Amino acid sequence: SKEGILIRIPANSIRICARPSKGVKVMRLGSTDKVITLARTEHEESETTDELPEDDSNPDEGTDEKAETPEDQKDE
Repeated sequence: SKEGILIRIPANSIRICARPSKGVKVMRLGSTDKVITLARTEHEESETTDELPEDDSNPDEGTDEKAETPEDQKDE
């Protein structure tokens, strides 16, 4: 949408309506929002995610040093 909303929906999940009907709402838009693009994509069997390797370190262990922030780097 114009406001940056993106949805993906399988076409077979949208119900078929008779010709005299008013249609089916697939996405609700705000009063100032508009659909700007519609794209047909290929079906994906399953979504895969890359698993992160297990980290053996203890998240509670840290250093006593203060981490530098971008503001700290500007002063140098």
